[in-house]
Amino acid sequence: MEKLQELGVDIDEALERFMGDESFFIEMLGKFEKTVEDNPVSEYFEAKDFEKALKSAHTLKGVTGNFSMIPLYNGYFRIVELLRAGDALKAEEILRDILPLQEKIISCINELE
Repeated sequence: MEKLQELGVDIDEALERFMGDESFFIEMLGKFEKTVEDNPVSEYFEAKDFEKALKSAHTLKGVTGNFSMIPLYNGYFRIVELLRAGDALKAEEILRDILPLQEKIISCINELE
C-alpha cells in the first residue's frame, strides 16, 4: 500500500471510510479497474459524446473520491466542471494528464491482489 500512497492515495483517509477494515478496502480496490473499464471516458471524448463523457467522469470522480485517490479525484472533479461549462478541449487535456497516473494506480492495485 506504500506504493499507492506514493501515487497520491490517502490510505488513512480511505481506511476511515472503510471503517478501518483493510481487507475490505483491498477487496473493493480490486473492483476499481472494472469501474474504469465500464466508464471509458477517453472513448467518449474520441466519439465526441460529451454527455457520456460527463456521466462517466462523474462516476469516476465519486469512486476515486471514495478511495481517496486525491490526484485522480481532483482531475475528474475538474473534468466534470469543464464539461458542464462546455470546455471539452480543456477537459480532455486534463484527462490525458491523469491517465498515466490512473494506469500506475491500477498496476499497484493488481499487485495487492
